[in-house]
Amino acid sequence: MPSTIHHPQSPLPPLTSEQSAALSAIQPVGYHLLHGITGSGKTRIYIELTRRALAANKSTIILTPEIGLTAQLTDSFYGGVHRESLLCFTHG
Repeated sequence: MPSTIHHPQSPLPPLTSEQSAALSAIQPVGYHLLHGITGSGKTRIYIELTRRALAANKSTIILTPEIGLTAQLTDSFYGGVHRESLLCFTHG
């Protein structure tokens, strides 16, 4: 049975100048590698790109490299995107 999870929606911090520059460099078509150390603000860029895609009536898929990051990543997206989301886990 599906359940509803409440995620508080807090405002996102404004983009830094580095994040704005990275967003400006990303073209709407193609593949891009966003490189940065842990805590450098990559998730905020992913959220902004997701917002732009959804505003253009597109969809997104966000993958996390390890299960331990899932809760933090989903909290960030639920708080930043304010849209219905589907969360799936796979093992093996």
